[in-house]
Amino acid sequence: RLNLLQTQTELNRERARLEQVISLREIAMQDLFRLMNTEPFETLPDAEGYFDEEEVELDNLLADLLINNPAVVFETVQQFLLESELEISRSMQLPTLELNAGIDYNYTLSEVGIFQSNRNYGPFIGATARFNIFDGHRSKREIQVNQLRLEAGALQLADLRNELETETRKRYLEFQNSGRLLEIERSNLELARQNLELAEEMFLAGRINNFELREVQQQLVRGEEAVATVRRNRALAYIDLMALAGEF
Repeated sequence: RLNLLQTQTELNRERARLEQVISLREIAMQDLFRLMNTEPFETLPDAEGYFDEEEVELDNLLADLLINNPAVVFETVQQFLLESELEISRSMQLPTLELNAGIDYNYTLSEVGIFQSNRNYGPFIGATARFNIFDGHRSKREIQVNQLRLEAGALQLADLRNELETETRKRYLEFQNSGRLLEIERSNLELARQNLELAEEMFLAGRINNFELREVQQQLVRGEEAVATVRRNRALAYIDLMALAGEF
């Protein structure tokens, strides 16, 4: 009776755990369909796997980060615009010279005297020079404001690069640590499989009971879960690295 009650308890716990996993999977699929903007369907979409064979180099990631990261590209363009605005504001203090040219043609008709008409035509050219005598220091203040904006933008760009570099290094450490941990967990999983084979032989020989065999089976399940978790963490770190470097 005690063995039966313990077995029922184990079964109920496993059923509850299975229902929880199914629920989490359904929620994940609904989120996926919402992102894909499509109706739910039975066939699972093709996936890239867990990127088990992928390897990355930190120096290459940092180089790509400064070139392809969308945030860095946006801030770089903003700096270019600020530099252009500063140059325009500085040019307002310089004198300007406008040139104009054309051809003038006039035709008049008159009945006075012996001339019936008069026609005049010819080219002309002109120039206009302008320069500011005093504008109330408006252009000077505009230059100072644009200069401050440019300096603030440079500081913001440098801070963004430092932040992204720090985040990249953290994700790279996570990726590398997950890779090393994955090797350990796979080794443990292989040991758990061998342990289960021995336990099954001992159970058939009557040297252990069913609860002891169940514990060995649970060790194998926990080993498989550990491998799946580490693979997932490594894949997420890899995806974050590629997103930071602008590779996707």
